[in-house]
Amino acid sequence: DKRPYPPVPPSAAGKPQERNRSCHICTQGIASWRGAFTAPLGCSKCPRIFCERCLGHLQDEALLPLAGKPLSTFFDDHWDDWTCLMCRGVCACQEPQLSAKVPIASVCAAGPGRCRIKTAEPHPFRSGDSVSVSGCK
Repeated sequence: DKRPYPPVPPSAAGKPQERNRSCHICTQGIASWRGAFTAPLGCSKCPRIFCERCLGHLQDEALLPLAGKPLSTFFDDHWDDWTCLMCRGVCACQEPQLSAKVPIASVCAAGPGRCRIKTAEPHPFRSGDSVSVSGCK
């Protein structure tokens, strides 16, 4: 699908912005999509894009009002005027418990690309949760 995205509005500072090149949810880049994937849906208010696979997993009609139609029809109907989950303030990444600031007591390697983190205080995460940690060396 080669339709152009809606233009991205300038940043808050008035500078031009480019459309993101990966899905906001799964971070998979456009260049790696294969098979029957449609072009991702771009927000008309910010540079974010969302792939059909990730939006297809949403089961809440308030988040993605499909009204019983296929997701591809939703993409066609909202291609030029969709406001993304982030701009609407309902994206899961905006949940306060997902951005908990917990002091780290220790970090050790737990395999390639993985580490085991021990926190100084209780945290909201379960074993096996994928979390992003900044400030670790």
